Amino acid sequence: MAKIDVQTIVLEEGVFTLGSNDYSIPVTSCTLTPSGGSVLRAKGIGGIRQARLTKDDWSIALDVLQDVLTENSLTNYTFDHEGEIEEYTFTPVDGGPSYTGHVVLRPTVIGGSSEGILSASVTFECVEKPTKVAPTP
Repeated sequence: MAKIDVQTIVLEEGVFTLGSNDYSIPVTSCTLTPSGGSVLRAKGIGGIRQARLTKDDWSIALDVLQDVLTENSLTNYTFDHEGEIEEYTFTPVDGGPSYTGHVVLRPTVIGGSSEGILSASVTFECVEKPTKVAPTP
């Protein structure tokens, strides 16, 4: 049995783009998540059991710094383009693979506490399973 080593990563070198805009500065957290799928089961009259796993639905969750002053900020962009389908790319670490696909945009939260820098969380539903793109040597 092969022993697999681990190369841990820190998300401070990542990149997140939506359309032609790079939102790596305001995005403080980015998570691509599969739904987990469902197991479909059936038993035929001959007594044979069948099981199939459905394909996962994917979503991408972001924590972002709010910005209502910059024209194409993520806060303003998602507000202005709600319901539209947009291409994204998420590269968790410099020199590593990227994950690309399309998401349905929804607006981020606007506003919050008077204490500290305003942030927001938003989850976009992916149109398809992300495509893993190998890094360019």
